[in-house]
Parts: sequence; C-alpha cells; structure tokens
Amino acid sequence: MVIFYEFSQLDIMARFSLTQETNKYCRTRGANLMHRILVIDDEPNIRNILSMMLKGLGYEVEVAEDGEKGIQLFRKPGNFDLVITDIRMPNIDGNELGAYIRNSHKSHTPLVAITAYPEEVQKNIFDFSLTKPFKLKDVNRIVRSFENNR
Repeated sequence: MVIFYEFSQLDIMARFSLTQETNKYCRTRGANLMHRILVIDDEPNIRNILSMMLKGLGYEVEVAEDGEKGIQLFRKPGNFDLVITDIRMPNIDGNELGAYIRNSHKSHTPLVAITAYPEEVQKNIFDFSLTKPFKLKDVNRIVRSFENNR
C-alpha cells in the first residue's frame, strides 16, 4: 500500500495548505475559472481526496466509482470543464471512457488519466497522464494549466 493512502483526508488538506484565503481567492477569480470537474476512480480514498482538494480550490466536483457511472454523469445536461479518470476500473475502464468522450459531442473536454500502469494509457485519447502515487500539487498544477488555456 502506498503512503498516499495512509493519510487522513484532513491530514491531506493540511499538507496541501488550503486556507480560507485560498478558497476565497479561487472562488472570486472570474470567468477563466473552470467550474465543473468529474473525478472517476474505483478507489474511494483517491476519489474522496481529489474531490475534497478540488472543492477546496473552488471547483464543483462530481465523482463516480467506475467508467459506467462516469459516462452516466458525463451524459447529463451541462458540461464538465475537465475529466480526471483512473485507467484500471471495473465495468468500463478509463480508456473506454476516454474514447466515449472523444466520440461525443463534448469531445473537446480535457481528459487526465491517473494510473499506476502508465503503459496502459492510450496517449492519443488523453491530454495528460499522472502516475500513481502522485502528489496533490501535481494535480493542482495540471488543473491550473487547463484553466489557463481556456
């Protein structure tokens, strides 16, 4: 088991230094701020930590435990500004989910793969890939890079 999993959610938030000032700043940044992020991972700890971190930064976050549920959320009215997905998951995996998104009318949606098996990522589908275990500051950097390119 990776040390990343052993931290409590509050410990992760403290280590990431999400202050009230940071939250206020992120929520008032204006039109360039991405608003909605979909996080898909079969590991509850990763889903929860990413969700908490991103919400703390001012994003609206929805989560799914597999690709099938992720597609259901993605199909709902409205757009996600970013999708972060694991690759190895039950039912529909991250590559299949990514292919679905790329073939949808929302094909422009940025996609980030998170995986312990980087060789399995279909690079032609994803905009970026993070290898587990990853640092939360790397997730933040990637999210911000998409925000800045909007």
